[in-house]
Amino acid sequence: MITRTWTLASLLLFCVGCGAPPPELPHSTETVLSAGGFHVSAEPMIDIGGSVDGQPILTDVSDATRLANGLIAVADKFADRIALFDSTGSLVRYLGRTGSGPGEFRGPEWVGECAPDTLTVYDAMASRLTTIDTAGRVISQRPLTPRPTRIACNRGGMFVMIAAPSPSDDSDTHPMLKSAAVVLDRAGGLVGSLGDVPVGSSALLGASAVIAMSDSGIIYGSAEAPSLDLYTFAGAQHGTRDVGMPRRTPTAANVDGWVESQIERVGRSANDSIIRVMLRRFPTADLMPAYRSVHVDERQNLWVVTSFRGDGFTELRVLPAHGGEPATLRFPSEVTVFEVRGGFLLGRTSDSTLVPRLVVYRAGSER
Repeated sequence: MITRTWTLASLLLFCVGCGAPPPELPHSTETVLSAGGFHVSAEPMIDIGGSVDGQPILTDVSDATRLANGLIAVADKFADRIALFDSTGSLVRYLGRTGSGPGEFRGPEWVGECAPDTLTVYDAMASRLTTIDTAGRVISQRPLTPRPTRIACNRGGMFVMIAAPSPSDDSDTHPMLKSAAVVLDRAGGLVGSLGDVPVGSSALLGASAVIAMSDSGIIYGSAEAPSLDLYTFAGAQHGTRDVGMPRRTPTAANVDGWVESQIERVGRSANDSIIRVMLRRFPTADLMPAYRSVHVDERQNLWVVTSFRGDGFTELRVLPAHGGEPATLRFPSEVTVFEVRGGFLLGRTSDSTLVPRLVVYRAGSER
């Protein structure tokens, strides 16, 4: 999944007043590494970052995916390239460079393995999809209109995208913005539509939609309630999965985490302290989203991230593919999760100097 990289000006468009964080509610912080047949490691098995010869290995970690052959691809938005690592975390090569030509990028925000042994990259500034092999050779390239704010694929070459939102007609103080969600084949042909769906609230830490794709359909959630809707590729809803975790009020640490996440999206600079003050003028939602992201593993289990920046841990609510009681896992690090598949969890974290790092945990099931 991607979320649009907003400029500071576009972020502040939604700031209509100042709001103090509501009262805090307690939340369990107990580490749980195994439950219900699912597991996650306490520490990453791979940690990628740092520098070589004074040059950073990664300037940003916008998204990442692990290919079926074990290679790990990282979208480095600020360097306009894809970094490719082997299964041990050693750098193999960089793919792409700054530009608008074939195989060049201007802000790659999302990367996925949408066909075996290939990488599909969403280039945010150019608003296009580029499919390359692991040597960097271009297989296909096509523009995306309108620009997506959410995107997901499966390895069968199917895509689901939600366009950038426009204000809804709701009359409440912080309305959910809505936009069209469509399903496309690998050539860009329309397969189905979910219609106009809620995308996100204008309030700080308000509900923000998630989307994912399995081998057989679409998983969508507005995060306004602790449930996920299941759709066919044609766009017909055929079920709902209960996440079972109530929404909670944001803490001061959650607000701080949200502010830092917005700064990371546009890139850190000497103006960070000014930007922090401006971002804190956003009105704060009474309740945080029910979840942060959803991911589908190779056995079609749903891994729902129910923790947020500022919690001090990462919490996963795992919904078994064929029903049954959900499991809750929790490990003691804050990670922005990109993918859970093939026995591994990929995500982003930052070191003590706020430099982004790509981390890989063991995670999976026996189901």
